[in-house]
Amino acid sequence: MFENRTVTWERRIFRAIMLLLINLIIWVILPLVILDSISGLLSSSSLTINTTFIYALGFVITGLQVIGALTEGMVASVPSMTGSHIASAYYVYAAVNGGTLALSTAGIGVSLDLRPLLYLMVLPFLFSAIRTPLAYLADEHEAARAAPDLV
Repeated sequence: MFENRTVTWERRIFRAIMLLLINLIIWVILPLVILDSISGLLSSSSLTINTTFIYALGFVITGLQVIGALTEGMVASVPSMTGSHIASAYYVYAAVNGGTLALSTAGIGVSLDLRPLLYLMVLPFLFSAIRTPLAYLADEHEAARAAPDLV
């Protein structure tokens, strides 16, 4: 069912284009829309998220994902994919101010402790950051093969 396909440059470029579009939507466009829609509530909150933060980390995550797709199957893909997972975890962590939200509007203040939910949101990214190099080594790539003189 899942045969081992060879990685061609056409596949790498197609995947890089798709990841570019998907990541721009997820990490840049949607957060900007959400930030614009709740900007009135955030005027007195403790959140440090702003458009510069969204653009900077969104483009870092997207760039690392695209580099990882262009170097799929090569050693260079491992640090870029691992870095993108770590940057994604930091993005989520920083976007919700470490899991503590404090909003105040019209004299009413609300403080929410979302740390357990935050940990559940960040856990897949951190798991993927660990899994990526291990999967590369276990998948019989050049770094996992024994040297020819040892065989």
